Amino acid sequence: STESTFTTSDITAPTITAVSANAVTGTGATISWTTSENSDTQIEYGTSTGVYNLNTTLNPAMVTSHSQVLSGLSSETVYYYRVKSRDAAGNLKVS
Repeated sequence: STESTFTTSDITAPTITAVSANAVTGTGATISWTTSENSDTQIEYGTSTGVYNLNTTLNPAMVTSHSQVLSGLSSETVYYYRVKSRDAAGNLKVS
């Protein structure tokens, strides 16, 4: 008799929940969120809807509780942001 084995691949991106902006000041904010599985942490942001031309530094730590600080923001300016997390298999989710 012959035995065969196979390995399945993780093709499901992490689920992102509880996205919030906290500790908002005139020049910064802390953005936090959770993911359904261990994932890295990054934020894209900008001053126009749909134009996220600024990025935080990627934090490669694989965690489920995420937080990054946006600093050096212009006061009295509206910022739009989206959070990004990628799991160990490379599946990316963007809020």
